[in-house]
Amino acid sequence: MSPVRGSLIVAGFTIRHLLGRRRVFLLFLLSMVPAIFGILARTFAPPRASTGFVQVTPELFVAFLVPIISLLMSSNVIRDAIDDRTVVFILSTPVGRKAYAIGSMLGAFAVSAFALFVAAAGTWAGWRAGLAADVASDLSLLWGLLRVSLFGLILYVPFHSLLGAFLKFPTVIGIVAYGVLDLLFASLPGVLRKLGPSAYLEALLDPSFTTRNSLQQTAVDSFVAITQSEARLAIPLVGAVFVLLFLTQMSRRDLI
Repeated sequence: MSPVRGSLIVAGFTIRHLLGRRRVFLLFLLSMVPAIFGILARTFAPPRASTGFVQVTPELFVAFLVPIISLLMSSNVIRDAIDDRTVVFILSTPVGRKAYAIGSMLGAFAVSAFALFVAAAGTWAGWRAGLAADVASDLSLLWGLLRVSLFGLILYVPFHSLLGAFLKFPTVIGIVAYGVLDLLFASLPGVLRKLGPSAYLEALLDPSFTTRNSLQQTAVDSFVAITQSEARLAIPLVGAVFVLLFLTQMSRRDLI
């Protein structure tokens, strides 16, 4: 069996496995929280421009939904397969270790991307409900959330998959890393913010969005800015490093 075919088979198996879990259903509901906020705002607030959308949704996506959904989707895919011996069955077939690793990561990426893309579309539509303005004028805002979600998964899914391959309790360690890197470091104005992944995602958003980046840039003298070009380079590069580390770990580790 070719590595590509093996990876696709494992990806399909991973997608089916994830979609059959109650936890994933709850994550889909969680991903719709920004959309619910928008519907409530449009129901009980007077019609106006999309100020609520650009002020409320960026941090919900960048600093919460993207890292958390990736963590809870990706970190336990390998760990669960090791613990319940599913990996023993899969590796007893002509599927190689690297094909299994890539396929499991692709499956987690696909389910996470679907949840976030639906959440972005629902959020955009929810916050626009009742507006008479031209829909096309705000499509760039929707594209901004979709782009951030994609770039975020390129970084987070390999990292969380790596935690699952290394650690017995990857979700716990992932939550700690999220608190330190995304909630703490990315919120600091100084050079430490360059260690926070969500700070790079903020740099990819349209300037019309209100983020920690835009607020601190004008209020703090010691603010260290991250440009879009830096973010577009750093995120795929670091994500590729995590992929290589994950594949190396999966190749060396005794999974059986």
